[in-house]
Amino acid sequence: MEYIKKLIDISPFDYDVGNRDKIFSKALSMSFKHHMLNCAEYRQWNKKNNISKFSDIKDLNSFPYLPSSIFKKIDLISSKKHYKKITSSGTSGQKKSKIYLDKTNAINQTFVLSKILTALLGRKRNPFLIIDVNPSTNSISTDISARTAGMSGFLMASSEQKYLLKTNYDLNTNYLNKIIIDFKKKNKIPVIIGYTYLIFQKLLNEKNKFDLPKGTKLIHFGGWKKLKDKSINKKELNKLINKKLGIQLSNIFDIYGFSEQLGTVYPSIGNEGCKVPAYSKVIVRDTKTLEVLPDGKIGYLQFISPIPSSYPGVSILNDDLGRIIKKQNNIVEFEVTGRESISEDRGCGDTLPKEYYI
Repeated sequence: MEYIKKLIDISPFDYDVGNRDKIFSKALSMSFKHHMLNCAEYRQWNKKNNISKFSDIKDLNSFPYLPSSIFKKIDLISSKKHYKKITSSGTSGQKKSKIYLDKTNAINQTFVLSKILTALLGRKRNPFLIIDVNPSTNSISTDISARTAGMSGFLMASSEQKYLLKTNYDLNTNYLNKIIIDFKKKNKIPVIIGYTYLIFQKLLNEKNKFDLPKGTKLIHFGGWKKLKDKSINKKELNKLINKKLGIQLSNIFDIYGFSEQLGTVYPSIGNEGCKVPAYSKVIVRDTKTLEVLPDGKIGYLQFISPIPSSYPGVSILNDDLGRIIKKQNNIVEFEVTGRESISEDRGCGDTLPKEYYI
C-alpha cells in the first residue's frame, strides 16, 4: 500500500492537484485490487456488475460503489488481522453499521484525521471545552458512550479536556465562567467541541452569554437530524454562536463525516460548504437513475477514498442528499441538503474511538 502512504503525506487542503491526482489514482487502483482479492462479498458484488478487474473501470465516475446501508446487513472484511469492530452510533432501535479495523487501517485513518485537524486548528494543542457529560461519571449511558466514541478522535488534538454538562445534562455555567476567568489570566485559547444539537440546546440557551477569550474556536458535528423541529439552519446557528459566544465565522467548524469511511472528515468553515480533503473525491448521483449529475444539482453523495484497507469502504454511496457548490484552488466544496424521507437516520461515527488509536 505504498501509494496510500504517499497520499496520506499530502497536505489535506494545500497541494499540487496534478501530483495528488496521480498518487490518488495509483492508490485507488491498489486499494480496489486489494479488496477484490481479500473480500469475497466485494468481489462477488463487482462481478455481478461486470467488473472483475481494475481495467474494467473506465473512469472515476464509473468506479463501483457500495450503498452505505450494506454495512448494517453483512460483515465486510478485507483483512485477516482485523482486531476491532466499530459499531456506529445511531437512533435507538435501528441497525448500525459494523466496521472492522486492523492496525494498519487504524493508523492510516488516525493520520488522516490528525492532518485535517491540524489544518483547522494549527499544530499547537489547545484546551478543549466539551459540551457533554463526562464519560467517567457512574451514571454513564449507552447514548453518552456512543457520543464519546464519535468525539474522541478529535480529542487527540487537545492539551486538556473539561466537560461542561452535569449528569442531568444542564450546562454547568458557574464552572464554565470560572474556566473562562482562569484561561484569560493564563492566556489560554480554548476550543469548544460537541454535537450540534447539544451546543444549540445547552450552550446557546437564551439565558446564556459568555465572554470567551479572543480567538476561541468551535467544532460541532453529528448533523442536523436532532434539530429538525427547531427550524434553524447553519447561517442562523452561526449568527447565534457569534452573538452568544463572540466566536468569529472563520473559527466555527461544522464537521461532516460517516462511519463507513472512518477518519476522513469534511469540515465546513463558517457559512462555507464542506471541504473535500486530498484523501477523498466526491460524486453526486441522480436519486432515480444514479447517473452522475453536473455541479449544482442535488443527488446522492458518493465518496471515494483509497484509505480504508481492512474493510471495502473505498467507494460509498450515502443516502444523504447534496450538491457540489464550489471548485476553487483545487478544493471542492459540497453542501448537504438533507436526506431521502424514506431513509432511516444514520448514526454519526465519523472518527475513530480513542482506544482504537495505536
